Amino acid sequence: MRALKYLSHLFTALILFVSMPILFMGGRELGRYLGLIPTSVPVAGTGSMYPSLYWDAKEEGPDDLSKQTLDKQRLEPAMYRYFAGIKLFNHTFLRPILARGDMIAFKNHQTEQILKNEGKDPSAGFIKRILALPKDTVELRDGFLFINNER
Repeated sequence: MRALKYLSHLFTALILFVSMPILFMGGRELGRYLGLIPTSVPVAGTGSMYPSLYWDAKEEGPDDLSKQTLDKQRLEPAMYRYFAGIKLFNHTFLRPILARGDMIAFKNHQTEQILKNEGKDPSAGFIKRILALPKDTVELRDGFLFINNER
């Protein structure tokens, strides 16, 4: 009887030992999906995002791969996934609000074609910064950006 009790405890410990890493990984993936944990996102560097990202000397940028090692953080920045929220009875809950200055990464068929034509990795996406929001007035005047008549 006593041996059965110890065997039962051993079996419980084994189940916990095996299931805890699985639950931990599942929790991390759920956190990434909900946009609570940042994840590495491969993006193609463009001049508009320098110095936030890599911009190659071949594209008239200051970074030269032959002379220095670039930080992986600049090639694959850690970003939060956009969680579209939970829709219930024609109302969306837990949707984050995007604001001016936020950076967004995106990828679609057109970005893949552009990157392929430029000889870059087509699996990467583009990254851009939000300058204006819906109902904002955007104007480029004398080389300056004006949003809602404010420089």
